Amino acid sequence: MNTDIHYHGPVVALDLDDTLYPEADYVASAYDAIADALLRRDNINTAASLKVMNRAFRIGHNPFEALLDAFPSIGFKELFIPMCVEIYRYHTPKISLPEESREFLTYLRDNGIRAAIVTDGRAVTQWSKIKALSLDEFINPADIWISEERGIGKLALNPWRALVNRYPEASSFFAIGDNPAKDFLYPNMLGFTTICLIDKGRNVHPQNDVPSAAHAPAHRKHSFREIESLIISAPKNNI
Repeated sequence: MNTDIHYHGPVVALDLDDTLYPEADYVASAYDAIADALLRRDNINTAASLKVMNRAFRIGHNPFEALLDAFPSIGFKELFIPMCVEIYRYHTPKISLPEESREFLTYLRDNGIRAAIVTDGRAVTQWSKIKALSLDEFINPADIWISEERGIGKLALNPWRALVNRYPEASSFFAIGDNPAKDFLYPNMLGFTTICLIDKGRNVHPQNDVPSAAHAPAHRKHSFREIESLIISAPKNNI
């Protein structure tokens, strides 16, 4: 990875799903695409299939198996489940960047602060989200780490160490996420200031699963506006 020895400001690494936008919006977009496919393929009412999937999602059941149970005419599980999974992963998502996230990213960009994304997932899926959210307006593609693309996920030192190596003279490093089970362990180890964005009630993954004290964020904040204040007041050279 190329280095930027001339940059001396803060570096802000952001999680994608349930941090920059609600992952539930992606789920809803995927269900819409699956329901549309069922309408065209099997003439199954869209509202009915969406109701089945959304109910299964709320109670923690497999939504695609729920469709099979609700609509036996769909056919073989061995063919249907892979079809749904493919649509879920590779459809063009209808999602948008929340205004709060846009304002925060605009603040970083307008103040010359480097932003990065560190996210687990499949490259095609995560890039489709990044494109739909227009994140390329704010973040250099070289500062986007997607686990499948790089071969190593965020539960490793590599993406965090790569950021430190890319910006060796940065004044401070931040890691912002939503999931203490996987977002903060390694940035904590490297001396990043870690911040958990508190769930507003729509997150897919719970925030009470903190495997150890080493996984816990240094801060929990309700909004990106609160996080701006942390960045402004951060001590220099926290690595």
